Amino acid sequence: LDGIDRRLTTYKGDVGHNDFQQIAPGASVDLIHRLLQLGSVQAGLSGSGSATFGYFTSQKAAEWAAARLQEDNVPFIQVAKTLPR
Repeated sequence: LDGIDRRLTTYKGDVGHNDFQQIAPGASVDLIHRLLQLGSVQAGLSGSGSATFGYFTSQKAAEWAAARLQEDNVPFIQVAKTLPR
């Protein structure tokens, strides 16, 4: 793991960052990159890194990405709406 480049990621908007992402397992980081490739405007890890998430601009876009992730054999995928503030 020491040889992996873990540069800090700059986040847009009011989405925070998770310092754990810098040392997260490679599969988690790969999934974050895949979510971004699939059109997520933001992607990251939950607090302790137990979940990876992506924000999409529409339900339809999220469902399309979820279908692609299923094709990639990602073991658990859930599309959910975010709660208002």
